[in-house]
Amino acid sequence: MRRQSSFGFPTITIGVKRLLLAIAAIFVLQIAVVLMMSFEDHYLLIVRGFGLDAQAVVRGKIWQPATYMWLHSVDGWAHILFNSLTLYFFGSELEQKLGTKRFIRDYLIAGIAVGILVTFWAFFRASIAEEYVSVPVIGASGAISAVIAGFCYFSWEKTLHIFIKLKGKHLLAIVIAIDLLQAIRPASSSSLSAHLFGILWGLLWYSGRLNPRQLWLKFSLWRIRRKMSIISGGKDDRTYWN
Repeated sequence: MRRQSSFGFPTITIGVKRLLLAIAAIFVLQIAVVLMMSFEDHYLLIVRGFGLDAQAVVRGKIWQPATYMWLHSVDGWAHILFNSLTLYFFGSELEQKLGTKRFIRDYLIAGIAVGILVTFWAFFRASIAEEYVSVPVIGASGAISAVIAGFCYFSWEKTLHIFIKLKGKHLLAIVIAIDLLQAIRPASSSSLSAHLFGILWGLLWYSGRLNPRQLWLKFSLWRIRRKMSIISGGKDDRTYWN
């Protein structure tokens, strides 16, 4: 029997509500900086100071992989509204499965991990490119992409009703395709690396390949197997653990 799930307007969960309030509060502060100063000052003080810039991280701004995900573009409402709606839809569903504490923890870990991966990716691109301009990355897209990947992972073979019937794995493929199309769009400001690293991190994390508990469990089992040297010998063919 196929598992089916209707994907409508979920009840907003506590963790998602807290994250959205934090994002909104910081966005208000960003707007206040623009109103009291200017767009240029906002860029120099906020975006350059707390957005993710690989060169700045190396020069000592090591907090940026943890702060970039709380900032959003102040040029319009599209950036923060899209991220907030996506977090609401997919985050509320995922939090109901994981619980509030684990969901918030996973969200923060994903955002920081994506920030670190994007930093390393930027240096790799700089090492192979003749000319490379470091542009700050801002937004919660990396962490939210991990949330989407987690939702799709737990619904991999489940039939979802999102306008059309499709499985979680198909939904993830569509999300990746949209990210790729958005990245090649002329004058696109979307960070493809943050989106794809977020999806990759979410899949690896929720499959247990990066989860500390799962890794420790696998390591413990490996140690036990190593110590369990089964020795056979003698006429009575006894076995024992050494």
